[in-house]
Amino acid sequence: MLMGSPRTTQEKTFEWDASTASGYHPIPFNHLSSPTYSGDHVKIYCHVAAVDKMGIIGPTTHAGPYSIDTMPPEFAYISAPLSSQIKTITVHLHALDVQEVYLSSSGYEMGSIWQPYRQNLTYVLQEQTGNQIIYASFRDRARNVSRTHIVTSINKPLVLWTVF
Repeated sequence: MLMGSPRTTQEKTFEWDASTASGYHPIPFNHLSSPTYSGDHVKIYCHVAAVDKMGIIGPTTHAGPYSIDTMPPEFAYISAPLSSQIKTITVHLHALDVQEVYLSSSGYEMGSIWQPYRQNLTYVLQEQTGNQIIYASFRDRARNVSRTHIVTSINKPLVLWTVF
């Protein structure tokens, strides 16, 4: 029965041999363990070699790179008018390494849908007058999320009556 010895590294090339296999034991092909990697677009390669019952190590096969991304979008920011007399406003968004955005008045990722990220989006405030919170969530390709919010208000125009 052949067994494999996988190893993950940040180096593109790695060869299993008697010196690099010291301390490692062959394991079944259906199992892989590796160190925990974190970062933003860290490239990882997997190196596997078959080992026969006699302990002879075969050629090393390489796979990768695999991109590890555990970091949410950075510098998430939303701006909107401090107040408006109409409920349709333009919000300005910014974040690095972002693919989608979720805007809501109900809370983070509540009551709306994810949509493609754009720096300027039209947003419709609720009917109520007074302060309203707009919650913004930014998501990257690896589905990491950053959150921020802003307070704006909708004010009805004053109606002045003139009595003659």
